[in-house]
Amino acid sequence: MDLFRTGLIVMSYLFLLFLIIYSIYLFFTILIGFIGLYRKSSYRRLNSRLNSDYDIPISILITTHNHEKVIVNTIDNLLKLKYKAYEIIIVDDGSSDKTTDLLVRHLRMKKINRPIRKQLQIKDIKEVYEGNHDFVKITLVKKEFCGRIESLNTAIDIATYPYITCIDATTTLAQDALVNIVRPILEDEEMLVCSGSVRVSNKNEKTKSYFLPRGVLSSMQALEYNRYFLAERRMNTAPVVKTFNLFKKDVVIAIGGFDLNSFGEDYELILKLKAYSKKQGISYVSQYVPEVVCFVEVPNTVMKFLHQKSNQNRVVVHSNLKNKKSVWDILYAPLSGWVGPILELLGILAIILACYLHLIDVSGTIIFLISYTIFGAFLTFYIFTARFAIELETLSFFRKISIFSTAVLEMTILKLLTLIAKIFSLLPKKSEIRPIEKKGN
Repeated sequence: MDLFRTGLIVMSYLFLLFLIIYSIYLFFTILIGFIGLYRKSSYRRLNSRLNSDYDIPISILITTHNHEKVIVNTIDNLLKLKYKAYEIIIVDDGSSDKTTDLLVRHLRMKKINRPIRKQLQIKDIKEVYEGNHDFVKITLVKKEFCGRIESLNTAIDIATYPYITCIDATTTLAQDALVNIVRPILEDEEMLVCSGSVRVSNKNEKTKSYFLPRGVLSSMQALEYNRYFLAERRMNTAPVVKTFNLFKKDVVIAIGGFDLNSFGEDYELILKLKAYSKKQGISYVSQYVPEVVCFVEVPNTVMKFLHQKSNQNRVVVHSNLKNKKSVWDILYAPLSGWVGPILELLGILAIILACYLHLIDVSGTIIFLISYTIFGAFLTFYIFTARFAIELETLSFFRKISIFSTAVLEMTILKLLTLIAKIFSLLPKKSEIRPIEKKGN
């Protein structure tokens, strides 16, 4: 019994130590993120950012399955991008609704007989339609249902431009997204991957501003996304949310495109590119560009959120194990994705039980946990509202209270839900792991 009590005390204090270390980590990542955000803003004000009359051609790849309610709005948004050289390739992955009919009619597309050079593993195509809108070439491919991964490979085969980006049918790009994401390539032609940031757009029509979307769960995720992409993402931590990437097409084809057994799509593709670069003895050149923005829909119910986060944890672990490059890669994935959540859960249970048995100072522990929550919420609140201060926008007192309250909920409820989702991801499944859904619904 004494050994059990001693173990509880040790686990409790180790968990409290973990919270302290995480708070320090969070503080420095947010500090670095704020400095980077301020510098980018200064560059804009001084108008010293790189300008060029030459736009690198980009192919935007979209896969859709039964998105008749949103697909037209998504394409209309893409046609408004402030960019000169891009094409849109849409693959209708066996939709049973009127997705294809709506697009053909709305975009005035014509059916063509176009030979496809199959460089990747793809099945036959049923129909191909083409159209043009303000000098933007649009290609629509209709296939039997084959899954998002193969549909992406089909789009890559059809793409005619040297760089590609893959988005979901519910994703919205900021009008200057392509302008910003190609700037690293203009500086270094060896760039293989450019990554941007993602914001939550759930029922928030003010996509040019930084207000929280409607719904408590959506708002908590918006704060999580904001903190991750402005702070933690700069530290190259494993992705906990969706990402937006631009790839060099010929290298993607050289590694065989998206693996048909892929779990993580873009994430696994990046790991494959790293492994390929190391094997070929070439430099893996990538850059994160935080001012590149796309807007996505996130889960608006707890069950959908748990499903998405559980899948994302599987993605990180299985993709790293599948594309391991070193002993550290082999160890990191299980430690962060499997062992970490278990230890965190055991730490929480140990704290609760130790307080119940009065093995540790109950009032002191409660004060510490409240202080930890407020400190973390303040950092999340600070990095979110920093944009308003830099852009000289004014926030009302009520809105500040609303954002801070949501940050407190994100530090407690959302993190607990994320932990539960990670634990769920450890449970065996009767069927194969389903590929992660980027649309978040």
